[in-house]
Amino acid sequence: MAPDLLRLCDVAKFLRVTEAQARELTQREDFPPPLRLMFSGQIWRRADVDRWARRIRALHRR
Repeated sequence: MAPDLLRLCDVAKFLRVTEAQARELTQREDFPPPLRLMFSGQIWRRADVDRWARRIRALHRR
């Protein structure tokens, strides 16, 4: 897997949550859409997930 792409398990590690929590987060309307659906599951761009995480953290700091 390219380092700029994330599978669900990678999203979980990146966000420091469990895979179950990552699955719930990826279902949110504000979570970035997956780049594509592969045989092994969905794939997200690391930059998109990072941008989303930064925005969510900024909202929680207020």
